[in-house]
Amino acid sequence: MALFGGFDGTTGLADTWIWNGSTWMQQTPASSPAARNLHAMVFDPDVGGIVLFGGTGASATGPNHYNDTWLWDGSNWTQVSPPGGPPSNRYAFGMVYDNAVHAVVIYGGYSSGPALQDTWELSLAP
Repeated sequence: MALFGGFDGTTGLADTWIWNGSTWMQQTPASSPAARNLHAMVFDPDVGGIVLFGGTGASATGPNHYNDTWLWDGSNWTQVSPPGGPPSNRYAFGMVYDNAVHAVVIYGGYSSGPALQDTWELSLAP
């Protein structure tokens, strides 16, 4: 199990933690996503890693909403650029892996307006 980021009540976090079944261990990857919260992560067995998408973080000018996709391989984060995908930055959405279609499925969430009600499939398998 992996955990990335979050919010400690004051600042956004950009740390990666792994649960080994009995304890949490902080990781020190060479690269990682920007600090964020309200993102989602799901294991994708087709690529053998954890997919992270979207979220929101604070910047000097206000909230910064993300529309990026990252893959955790167990030791490092790699930003991936799949074709297509949601047209807007989003946070607080639902995300699952659907074995029937071999894709990560994203639903809804928020961007800069009212709640989104769209569904997207993301396939990272070769």
